[in-house]
Amino acid sequence: MLDLTSKVRRAREARFIVGECADDLRSRAALLGCYASILRDVTDAHEVEFQLRLSGRRFPFRMRRSDIFTLGEILHEKQYQMVSQLPRAPLIIDAGANVGVTALWFLWQHPDATVHAFEPEPTNFRLLQANFGRHSQVVLNQAGLGAERGKLTLHLGEHGAMHSAFGSGGRSVEVDCLTLGDYVKERGLARVDLLKLDVEGSELDVLRGFGPELSRVGVIVGEVHERVVDVAAFYAYLKQAGFEVIRRIGFLDGEHEGVHGFEAVQRG
Repeated sequence: MLDLTSKVRRAREARFIVGECADDLRSRAALLGCYASILRDVTDAHEVEFQLRLSGRRFPFRMRRSDIFTLGEILHEKQYQMVSQLPRAPLIIDAGANVGVTALWFLWQHPDATVHAFEPEPTNFRLLQANFGRHSQVVLNQAGLGAERGKLTLHLGEHGAMHSAFGSGGRSVEVDCLTLGDYVKERGLARVDLLKLDVEGSELDVLRGFGPELSRVGVIVGEVHERVVDVAAFYAYLKQAGFEVIRRIGFLDGEHEGVHGFEAVQRG
């Protein structure tokens, strides 16, 4: 259940999401239903379909009702709004794509972008595929990312955005794991304009998996999960690789959840 402060915040968020982003009455009703449902159950997994209109572009979208939290964080809180300038048609790697809300944000902000999206968890990937499987600007990869190629045990959280390689007990699933160093070489990606990291504690492993190919990346934006990641080692690795951290970002629930955001730029 949400406390009073959270309810007030969600009401403000809902005014924006429903009032400014929903494309039609049916979509407004579906999104309002999501907000109503999380007042009772913050993990409601019933799926809904609606259409968003962002800067004149229409995006059909499918998600669980509980994914309204992610939709609000990215579209309303603008957690991935950056200081750095990207090229007109940037190449973006979305590490931890979930159901596709971040890809939605990037295509809203950069209409000519190409997004390579990675999501290992089967239900999340099914929804990601429903949303962007036929979209010419989004390349979908059902795989996790790490320091080595192989298999990865993914521990499943109670919410679709909380699955992690770190944990014990409970439900888990074995997934394919790739390294981004191999991926950019196999795809012939000479330059990655933006790497977005939201990998629930695997941040440093994903960077290590780039190896020397990390020099191809211009900007990194993402989350650091402080209860899992060695924060000092993470930022030391970025510095050694030639990145300057230009922002550390506090999130509304960041202190409670032990997570903060950052933006780093390649200076090397």
